[in-house]
Amino acid sequence: TLKNLEELELNIGLCCGYEELDSLVKLKSLKLNNMSNVWDADFLSGMDELEELEIIDLGNADLKAAGKLVNLRKLTLLNANILNQNFLNSLNKLEVLNLAVSEPDKKDLEDLDFLQNMPYLRMMDLRNRQIPDITGLAYAKNLTVLDMRYCSGFGGGLEPMGGLESLSCAKLTRAEVKDLAPLAGLKYLSQLNLESCSFYGNMNR
Repeated sequence: TLKNLEELELNIGLCCGYEELDSLVKLKSLKLNNMSNVWDADFLSGMDELEELEIIDLGNADLKAAGKLVNLRKLTLLNANILNQNFLNSLNKLEVLNLAVSEPDKKDLEDLDFLQNMPYLRMMDLRNRQIPDITGLAYAKNLTVLDMRYCSGFGGGLEPMGGLESLSCAKLTRAEVKDLAPLAGLKYLSQLNLESCSFYGNMNR
């Protein structure tokens, strides 16, 4: 009787049998909380119509199945330990991506190269992530809002942001910032948050 559901919110920590979610193939919106004890997300593989997915407190679950959600437009993975980020390469309809974590430096992303496959991405939240390589940011040509508060590990260079011509809002609170010069040509940038940044360049350049 639930096979025609289009929206579902569920606290996994308060129930069992989440594996049966794979029968809800008509879902368009799925929000799951308390997923820290879930070790795989295979139940996502048949949800071809899903457009919005939100998972909170995801532990070490394998997200390979999420790569099959080709119609996904909004993805939120809060406090997710992303062991293998290859699944992101298939989500080329994404418009909103939230990979924030609540504790600084808790979980890393290898790089942002997956952005070359997300031409429609408009908003991205990477709060508290350690990201050794942010050169992939340059692919996000249509990004309008970027949240990198408390991000570190990339050495402070903002050169990859220099070509984000649509960017209107950048939040860099307590992020590593080496030099603001790469942002000089962003004509739509109207909001820039540099509060408590470990800034060590010339702001007037």
